[in-house]
Amino acid sequence: MRPFEEAFHAAGTGVLLVGMGTVAQTKAFIRQLAVPFPMVCDPEREIYKTFALKRISPLGFLSPALAVKGLAAMGRGHAPGVPQGDVRQLAGVFIIDTHGVVIFRHEARDPSDHPTPEELIDFLKNRAPEASIEETI
Repeated sequence: MRPFEEAFHAAGTGVLLVGMGTVAQTKAFIRQLAVPFPMVCDPEREIYKTFALKRISPLGFLSPALAVKGLAAMGRGHAPGVPQGDVRQLAGVFIIDTHGVVIFRHEARDPSDHPTPEELIDFLKNRAPEASIEETI
């Protein structure tokens, strides 16, 4: 996401990251990876619960498809970090407008399932102002 910071700003968007670590772990993560976006910690997973994000089953980690995705990510230079919080908790990506309306929702199907920054920026640039309302938070 770091290389796309300016593109998000140009699209009129702020980015907020949510993690399950403690305050100290979150600060270390931001420092270690030079994260340019604000980040909040949610060790009790309240935000994850609010958005009804699912958890992967224990057997889900044994999926050959997930192993292939993990190896491909490592081949691109993405090393796995030390897990923090609930390793079974799946992520989500949401775009929320200034009225608190969720206008984009992506729920991960597995730990490697994330929309690309390009897909998010494309959505932001091409959405109609009267886009349908999915839910209000």
